[in-house]
Amino acid sequence: MPPTRTTKQPSTIIVNGIELQPTKLFDTFWRWCAERKAMDDRRRAGLPHPWTSDRHLTQGYFCMPYRVLDRGCQFLITQIIQKGSQDPREVLFRILLYDIFTKISTYELIQSSLGDDEDQQPTWKSYNRRAYESIFRSAFQRGISLYTGAFIKPTGQCGKSSKENFCHHLESLEAFMKDDVLLNCIQTAEYMEDIFDFLKSFRGMGDFTAYQLLVNLSYSSLLSRFSNMDFVVAGIGCVSGLHKLFAKGSLNRAKYLDPMIYVGIIRWMADTQDEHFKRLGLDSTFMQLGSDSPRSAGIPLQLADIEHSICEVDKYARLLHPEMRAKRMNLRRTYKYVEGRTLPPVAIPKAWGDPRRKLVRIRPDGMGNANRAEAEEENAEDDSDFETSSLVSSFPSPASLDTVVASSASRSQSSSRDTLTEVSDVEGDGDVEMKNPDERTSVTEVLSIPVLRSSRIALKKLSAVSEIEEVLEHQPSSANPGSSSVIKYLVRHKSSRNPTWIPEATLLSTTSGEEAFRAYTEEQYVIERIGDMRIRKNGRQREFLVFWEGYGDEDATWEPESRLMEDAPLAVKEFLSNGRTVGLRG
Repeated sequence: MPPTRTTKQPSTIIVNGIELQPTKLFDTFWRWCAERKAMDDRRRAGLPHPWTSDRHLTQGYFCMPYRVLDRGCQFLITQIIQKGSQDPREVLFRILLYDIFTKISTYELIQSSLGDDEDQQPTWKSYNRRAYESIFRSAFQRGISLYTGAFIKPTGQCGKSSKENFCHHLESLEAFMKDDVLLNCIQTAEYMEDIFDFLKSFRGMGDFTAYQLLVNLSYSSLLSRFSNMDFVVAGIGCVSGLHKLFAKGSLNRAKYLDPMIYVGIIRWMADTQDEHFKRLGLDSTFMQLGSDSPRSAGIPLQLADIEHSICEVDKYARLLHPEMRAKRMNLRRTYKYVEGRTLPPVAIPKAWGDPRRKLVRIRPDGMGNANRAEAEEENAEDDSDFETSSLVSSFPSPASLDTVVASSASRSQSSSRDTLTEVSDVEGDGDVEMKNPDERTSVTEVLSIPVLRSSRIALKKLSAVSEIEEVLEHQPSSANPGSSSVIKYLVRHKSSRNPTWIPEATLLSTTSGEEAFRAYTEEQYVIERIGDMRIRKNGRQREFLVFWEGYGDEDATWEPESRLMEDAPLAVKEFLSNGRTVGLRG
């Protein structure tokens, strides 16, 4: 049925047969997507700053609706995937190497130090861990930050200083590469979700890190046979946003009826996006990525983009709808315009031109299939209408897709967090009991290295650590400031009202702790250093020039002392202890 052209927001929507009540932020989501993309289009067209009349978009720091347009993703595509040897093993190695740090400057450091092919790319063929450790150790000792704060990498031990997290991460990379175990999984997997499950079986890979790596891999020919509409995971920031997009009562009820409703909503929003843009009178051409390229033929928002954008709108809501109460009501970063900065041309992954991507493949017993029931019913009733609808949006043309959808009766796959909450709290000694020890043994034997954890475990008694609900604040050790292994976090447990301090290693040892950590840190932009200080002309407020970890110097921002003393007092004290003089600035 064609969408009606009206600005009226629907009072209810139906996802997986369950009624949901949108809030006023629901339409805000679509307007934000269109305007944020339009800002980028105007900037690339050479129009003057600020590219929008929305003051919140000019002040806040927001990513693009399309994940692929983020600076790090563009670097991954143009400088890592599409340059250098196209041997699958080497492409995989480079993606994994970048994914460790997700920081452009660190990969460039590797290139300048260890690149050994005509494109100055590091290779698995010549990989030597000691050489990499030497490069990273030297950089660390010079005060160079190797990691970005955008993605959380759990701390590990590997016989070296606890500060040298990179040695643990190199071991993880080696485990992926050893005997081509990950490459074989990628090349033989029937569904994208199969690869996600395999990634999660490795120690240190939670839902978020595994999914982000999976999306990075999808930019290469390694996953070119899979559609971006095959699979998605709702991250903690996305979940927070969904609870603002839909009335709390209706969403909680939907979650009770369908544990995978979050994924269902994301898919529904991707499927029906054109309807909402038209309903709101928005120019849908703004939401056609690469429409000027014959190869792309225009790409609408896909699952990863919807998930990504909901996280951004969750932050945007704090500015536009402050009455929507949330745990955090302010943004940690503001946008700083730099005169003369130009953006390179948009690079769309060449792998996205693979015609096999027209086929959407959802695993029958997986997370994605449980949320496809509604589309399946409509498809069964009228195939012709389904072919011409916007229910499935995938490259290159939604009208030409053949959708592979199996029965949605089986919903055995759930997230790790759901699995934990379903385990009964019975008396016991707290030991771990394997549901399928034979399966774990066989996988471990193939890897020949003890780096796997079981994703199918039952806890006889859930410990307090596995019931972490929220991270409240953190405090680094005064003995070794800056060492992630000694940072302690104040956490609230689900079973207790009294918060307690625990070390980072303990926090990251469970799924609930990892999710709480991610929820906390995604709002905590990491300070790399403070470079300057000024006093406002009113003489009452000091501001500090903050350089953010994972961002270039051009992204430095002036932050008020009051905010920094609340969030990062040690950084301020360290800067002031250096005897910096105070200047009067405008």
